[in-house]
Amino acid sequence: MHAAAPPSRLHVRDAAALAALYLLAVAYPLSPLASCPIATTLHAPCPGCGSTRSILSFLHGHFAESFQHNAVAPFIVALIGLFAARSLQVAIFQGFSAVGRDRLAIAIAKGLAVLWGVQFLVYLARFAGLFGGPEPV
Repeated sequence: MHAAAPPSRLHVRDAAALAALYLLAVAYPLSPLASCPIATTLHAPCPGCGSTRSILSFLHGHFAESFQHNAVAPFIVALIGLFAARSLQVAIFQGFSAVGRDRLAIAIAKGLAVLWGVQFLVYLARFAGLFGGPEPV
């Protein structure tokens, strides 16, 4: 079996565009302009409510507080980080279109879908009075 040939050229433009999108996705929720359209319109928490507070608490080492805000958010953010790293790796060596065919990226995306389902179930449970009730808006 032959070793894989090195790529004839790196797809730097594809990876740079993808990295810029990821940076915008991270920067917007942390900006003062960010607001949840569901919370703003309905005056009720959305399934992801408390995610930003959860992640900021987690990054400051306040783990109990983090899980009180949104217990699933740190796991979702970790998987998003893995997906971002893998998709950037694939994009730079194989091009952006190869990301959708990469088995590991697909497996991570499936894991994210499962976690978002868990997030929705936790959201419903909080409205039933479990886990300290809904996150305040």
